[in-house]
Amino acid sequence: MAEGKIEEEKEGAKDVDYTLDEAAEEEEEDEEERKAQAAAEEAAARERAAQRQLMAIEELVQTERNYLKHLQLCTVTIHSNLQKLQPPPPNLENMFQHIDEVMDVSSRLLSLLDQAQIHHSNPKYLETL
Repeated sequence: MAEGKIEEEKEGAKDVDYTLDEAAEEEEEDEEERKAQAAAEEAAARERAAQRQLMAIEELVQTERNYLKHLQLCTVTIHSNLQKLQPPPPNLENMFQHIDEVMDVSSRLLSLLDQAQIHHSNPKYLETL
């Protein structure tokens, strides 16, 4: 009878050990799932940040393109129409004195931005910009 009780206790101890092993394995699996989920969330956050940066760059390029177009419009249309007035407004040439240089800088900047945008797969793309 004592032997039977000892056997039952051994079986009970084996069951407890087996249950503890299962719990430890489940805990490890849960931890791995949490790590995988955290890594996926981090990757998604990086992707969203990259998309926001690309959208900001596209907006910058489009804004510069519009700015240059408006400067050209100002020079061609407004300046030439003001010159046709008799007498031309005083200081007209002073008002438009540096517009050609500004358009040149804007044009070169836009060209560089367009060139850099072509290579946006380059890891140093943002540093280049």
